[in-house]
Amino acid sequence: MEYDKQLEEYGILAKNTEKQIEDNKIAIASAQIDKIDLEKLQEKNIKEIYIFSSEVKYIDFANETTIDMKFECCNFKLPIIARAHSFNNTITFHQCIFESIVDFSRANFSSKVDFLASTFKAETRFIETQFRAKQGNGKIENNFRESVFEGNTSFGGAKFKGRVSFSISRFKAEARFINTKFLAKQGNGKIENNFSESVFEGNTSFGSAKFKGRVKFYLSNFRAEARFIETQFMAEKGNNKIIENNFIGSIFEGNTSFGGAKFKGRVNFSVSRFKAEVLFAAINPDKCIFRHTEFNKTKFINIDCKNAETYTFRNSIFKDTLSFENLNISKLIFDNVVFNGIVTFNKAKLDNKPHFINCTFSNQFNIVHEHIQYSYEEIRKTQDYSQLLNYRDLFRKLKSNRIAHHNLIDASELHSQELYARELELKHKKPKTLKDKVEKWQLWFYRKLCDHHTDILKSFHSLMLVIGLFGLMGLIVIAGFDYYLGYKPIFSHLYMAKEIYDAHIQSIIKIHTLYTIAFNIFILAFYLGILVYLISAKCLRRLFIGISYIVVIGILLVSPKILIPAMGIFTDKRALLDPLSTLGGIYTIVFGFVLFSFIKTIRKNSIVPS
Repeated sequence: MEYDKQLEEYGILAKNTEKQIEDNKIAIASAQIDKIDLEKLQEKNIKEIYIFSSEVKYIDFANETTIDMKFECCNFKLPIIARAHSFNNTITFHQCIFESIVDFSRANFSSKVDFLASTFKAETRFIETQFRAKQGNGKIENNFRESVFEGNTSFGGAKFKGRVSFSISRFKAEARFINTKFLAKQGNGKIENNFSESVFEGNTSFGSAKFKGRVKFYLSNFRAEARFIETQFMAEKGNNKIIENNFIGSIFEGNTSFGGAKFKGRVNFSVSRFKAEVLFAAINPDKCIFRHTEFNKTKFINIDCKNAETYTFRNSIFKDTLSFENLNISKLIFDNVVFNGIVTFNKAKLDNKPHFINCTFSNQFNIVHEHIQYSYEEIRKTQDYSQLLNYRDLFRKLKSNRIAHHNLIDASELHSQELYARELELKHKKPKTLKDKVEKWQLWFYRKLCDHHTDILKSFHSLMLVIGLFGLMGLIVIAGFDYYLGYKPIFSHLYMAKEIYDAHIQSIIKIHTLYTIAFNIFILAFYLGILVYLISAKCLRRLFIGISYIVVIGILLVSPKILIPAMGIFTDKRALLDPLSTLGGIYTIVFGFVLFSFIKTIRKNSIVPS
């Protein structure tokens, strides 16, 4: 069959054509086209060519094309080669199929480019291509929406001056956007760089790419390795709700790296899944958002977020190892996060303690203890009841984690912090039962006595206070009675003072029985009251500890058996209602209790397993 004669005059070799030629425009439908000579078309002063539902074998591009070209539902059989060519008018390929290589490397597109829903069955090259269409308020300037790239694809070194859309596109082989410049400026309208719902089946690289405007990888799927190494996301944080760098719902099935990536605005990985290894290295985002995110092997290395608003993980899960190395973070939040693998914080500098809210720790959680160590005063600053519950839950889980991995020292300290939180929780609980009130004061007493069996020195000093106060009060009782009888006891004759006391106390009790009973009650109340006060007070406690050392040394020099009254000095041979017996009885009970607490504290802090 011969070529159409009229079209042949314009440099188009076509058969079986439906054509229309008028006003410097050519429209062709359902044709078999062997060749299109764009140079000849321009010589014929053709301004626009439209080809629909045709088969095209070969296009002979002019070095500089000035014709508006639109191909719709066409099939290109032979390679499309237009290296270093210039296109000054719009180029449109809607729902076209390219069965061979497409190469627009170093080409220059001055106007809009549209490859909507086209299929590239072989290798596609837009290497160092210039897309110069200016950014406007209308349609996307560079449109590859719903395109399918079956062979290796490269936009390496390309420059897009206007907006770009690859949404719902599919890259079945390797996709390279290395050193690509996406220069559309950040605006208030549509996203400047749209890759939403794209599928990358082969290795993908955006290494050293630059996004001047906002980026959207919403619901994208990276099925092989994905690299964003030293990629620049330069959109600045705006006041609107549109996130500047949107990776929401993205799936990364292969190893992923954001090494050296620069995020000037917010980046949102909510509902994303990293199914293999992922690396975040040397990044400094204004605000990273990880919500309902799934991680496997994960590393955050050399991250400087000192000026960041927050670095937040919410409702996320780390299924495998998690490593934080060389961090400098101001605020780190883990809210309802599950740690299934080993977690390490290596050389991490945290300006504030990390916040762990309702987290689960299933494996080793290796963090410097000071980052999870809270004093009673720190916890006391929290007035919120729910936050106190969260503190207790955190300390309980971390304590169990430490015990499971045989770190009993840290576990002991975390147990103390758990009890701090419990005490304050009971303080703010409304309403309180009698059991709650008793438990609160019990926790308060153990905290003051021995810091819940974690502070050996504090426990020992409490024991010294018990003995020292007993020694002083015993001396005062003896001296007081002797002075009442007209004797003036002196330290050099303490034994004589006690003998005088013993010789006359029984007769005094018979004469003044009611007074003696009242005095005994006073002794009990005074001893317990002063002891509790000295244990809880700070300044007086320190002063009286020094006095107690002197008293204890004195007792050891004079009569060591006084330290344990039940062994002799205050036995049932003494007179009933003897004040020294009363004092010795309560002292014996308190001494035994505090001594037991001291022994327990030693055992809990011993390096020898109990």
